[in-house]
Amino acid sequence: MADLIAIAHLRRTRGNKGELIGDSLTSHPERFQKLNRVFLVKAGTETREMEVERVWDFRGEPVFQFAGIDSISAAEPFAGFDVCVPADERVELEEGEYFFDDIVGCQAFDPQGSPIGTVAGWQEGPGLTWFDVEENGRTYLVPFNREIFREIDVEARRVTLDLPEGLRELN
Repeated sequence: MADLIAIAHLRRTRGNKGELIGDSLTSHPERFQKLNRVFLVKAGTETREMEVERVWDFRGEPVFQFAGIDSISAAEPFAGFDVCVPADERVELEEGEYFFDDIVGCQAFDPQGSPIGTVAGWQEGPGLTWFDVEENGRTYLVPFNREIFREIDVEARRVTLDLPEGLRELN
């Protein structure tokens, strides 16, 4: 199966018609309206391909209705699953936008071109995304913003980081 990309996380059932409310994991929530089929993924379980009947917005959160799921008891087992699409169905990004998972694995350099380490992962925090940078066996967190991430070249697998003084020592 192709690589899958999570676009939402199903939290709980909503209503009595088998709907599930989720957290959007995309900065392009308009994509939910165009979904026909998705894959539901959860560690330790079998991936399930599902037909999407509809997705609607409830107070800024997506509500999913899947074909054949028409009651609370039928929907409950899917709480905790990620809603995924094949990587080749990702949305087209604007100039200067990036998929965070494409930055992971990039080599990091300072503005003078000296190697810093490797971008090892990322995590969401309240209002901010942090990247894990591994350097000589240590990992430290770097906030994602334009002042620090000066250049991102996903094709070359390279980022230029202008780290504030003392950031490495904080971690």
